[in-house]
Amino acid sequence: MDDMLGWRSHIVFTPDTTWQPPVDVYETDTQLIVRVEIAGVDVGDLDIHLDRDSLVIAGARADPASQREEIRCVHHREIDCGRFERIVRLPARVARQDIRAHLKDGFLEITLGKEKERPEPFSVDVS
Repeated sequence: MDDMLGWRSHIVFTPDTTWQPPVDVYETDTQLIVRVEIAGVDVGDLDIHLDRDSLVIAGARADPASQREEIRCVHHREIDCGRFERIVRLPARVARQDIRAHLKDGFLEITLGKEKERPEPFSVDVS
């Protein structure tokens, strides 16, 4: 229909804007599990770090259209490319030494061990 009217609609892509991938957060008795949908992102393009009580997940997904010389025009675009960042506020304190990340089948899964509960109070004898 658009071609019949003599014009085409295009979705404008601006490479300097960031996008936000979808995130799920789960909690077990001992862990927090953060799952991020980032198909097409290479491990080397990821930056994951803790900032106080938040988990910061940043990176970039390459634009496949810009890597193929034969593509002359993008008619429709829904898959975001370029830089992304998600800041996830963690619902529990985590043990920094017990954090693992794994990228498989387009999903990044970050497992964070929860900080153990404080020990029960006990009395100390004074001599």
